[in-house]
Amino acid sequence: HARDSFQGVFGLGLGREFVEAIKAAEAVNAKLIPFDREQSETLRRLQGIPLTTVLGAVARVTNLRVPPPSALLDIMQDPSIMTMGVEKISERFKNRDVVDAVVTWLDTLFPEPIDVLIHQRDRLMADGLLALPPCTKAVAVVGVGHLSGIEDLWNEAQLK
Repeated sequence: HARDSFQGVFGLGLGREFVEAIKAAEAVNAKLIPFDREQSETLRRLQGIPLTTVLGAVARVTNLRVPPPSALLDIMQDPSIMTMGVEKISERFKNRDVVDAVVTWLDTLFPEPIDVLIHQRDRLMADGLLALPPCTKAVAVVGVGHLSGIEDLWNEAQLK
């Protein structure tokens, strides 16, 4: 399968988070409820972004009017990056502060795609969690790029 080949070449365990979600839910006797949207819907929404928007984003990247965050520059300028495997590089992006800075930067360059890939899904996942009955045991397994957005939406809802 192509997915297995991709995993083998890049050393990534695609879907591993779902296995961990199942284990975590079983450990606390919680029901597993997926709150994210289907990948095909996310891809459909990305394809709906007009070409002029994409070209404008390319121009922003080319001109680099907004410089990359220092954490990303540090990673890009590390001479050992060329000899690191993908898994080693991805370890550096497991830091929430680094990912938050990169998402904020990408949001200035590519607001429409980042809205589809991150912000819309943050809202969907936060709404799903907020819709659970009070005192429900829940385990939320999300990518690090969604933590701050979901947390902000959760905290905002708690204040209301």
